[in-house]
Amino acid sequence: MGDIKKSHSDKTSGYHRHFHCPSCISEAENDPTRFCSPEECPEEIPTKRFSGPTRILPIKEHEELKECIHEVNQLLLAFADERDSHLLESFRLKVKSMRGHFVTVHVLCGKAEIPIEGELSDAGKDFLIIDHLHQNFFVPYERICNINHSEMNEHMTGRHGGELANLNDCCRRELMLNFGEVVAANPFLINLFFGMRLHKFLCAFLKSDICVVTKDKGEKKGCLLTVEEANLTLEINESKETISFEEICFIKD
Repeated sequence: MGDIKKSHSDKTSGYHRHFHCPSCISEAENDPTRFCSPEECPEEIPTKRFSGPTRILPIKEHEELKECIHEVNQLLLAFADERDSHLLESFRLKVKSMRGHFVTVHVLCGKAEIPIEGELSDAGKDFLIIDHLHQNFFVPYERICNINHSEMNEHMTGRHGGELANLNDCCRRELMLNFGEVVAANPFLINLFFGMRLHKFLCAFLKSDICVVTKDKGEKKGCLLTVEEANLTLEINESKETISFEEICFIKD
């Protein structure tokens, strides 16, 4: 019995001696084959894998059917008279599929139509983000006339790939094991996974200088003090000015 207790004690002390909290492990200690885990992974047991059929049609016919269904769905959306929440979500998903592409967004601002060219970075629930020479433009959907693909400018460099493609193993592990905590702390991740409305997204820019372009008053540059659902407040030359979102054409950071 004594030998058993001694053996158990040795194993326990060894476990505590080599165990590290995942958040404490350094990049140098990280073994890529262990997904940033502080513990040794068990040996993989060879297992036969049998893939089930994903379609009953031949591949070519299946792809043609998918394309046909997509075209019909787009046509049905075009017949809708109003922009309800379901249509906005469909539009958002369509815009998100264009991330990393260089586009020209035509924005209706009063009686003028302003073109904004750059990389389509992301799309929220009611706005999209254009990266023009490393400056972000936040454009409400209600102000967009149309979106066209444009030629890549030599000064622009696009991110043609997933936003999380370059995460290291430790960040991937944190995202997998502590998804809610990690995502909730970053508005860009919240928007990536769930979509945010513009007034919520702008809370990340409180106490920062922004430029608001409105329909009637032109550009307003100042420090963002508050953001509410219907308006925002800027500090301009030591005075406060409240601007309604209905008057805003787009915002630059």
